[in-house]
Amino acid sequence: MPTSQIKQASDHPEIIDQAKQALERVQTSGREALETVDAEITRRPYVAVAVASGVAFGVGTLIGSRMLRFVAMIGAGYAVTRLMSSRTGEQVKEIVGKRVEELASAVTHASP
Repeated sequence: MPTSQIKQASDHPEIIDQAKQALERVQTSGREALETVDAEITRRPYVAVAVASGVAFGVGTLIGSRMLRFVAMIGAGYAVTRLMSSRTGEQVKEIVGKRVEELASAVTHASP
């Protein structure tokens, strides 16, 4: 932005106030979106993992370069790793562990 335009904007404090208000609205919307995503991941961890996997698969399929596909898969792996190391991930591990124990018990009792 040329210096003359900056000086013109500073001559109009209402423009600066409008810009500040717009920035605050964007920041608030961003925070609310992150809180909503975090709440949904906490409520539905399996769905979050499935969505991350689906997005990674879709991006990997659409990207022609093998190197970019590789990078996309690493990114998805990182996201899943972060998810699994969070409180939600601990909940997923606990649920999966219980299901595995139940299946193992059912198989043990079903065997003659």
